[in-house]
Amino acid sequence: MDRDVALKLIRPGSGGNPDHLRRFELEARAAAALNHPNIVAIYDFGLDEGDPYIVCELLEGKDSAQAAMGRRAASSRGGWNTRFKSYKAS
Repeated sequence: MDRDVALKLIRPGSGGNPDHLRRFELEARAAAALNHPNIVAIYDFGLDEGDPYIVCELLEGKDSAQAAMGRRAASSRGGWNTRFKSYKAS
């Protein structure tokens, strides 16, 4: 494949919660079914040692942490605590 990709991960250990896992997989499947220039392409969904991940198209620009720096911190009540990291797919 030889392309840069982003990985979306949820908090380690959350894959043990069936509701979190079901919602994360539903998000991956719903996004993968869409084809629009303003929506990232989803390449894969899976589990790594029980922790779910989504492999998606890498967008150039600010990462979510950089984008959030200019805004007021999000409320700490709940939330998914997702992380994106970029990788080179081989």
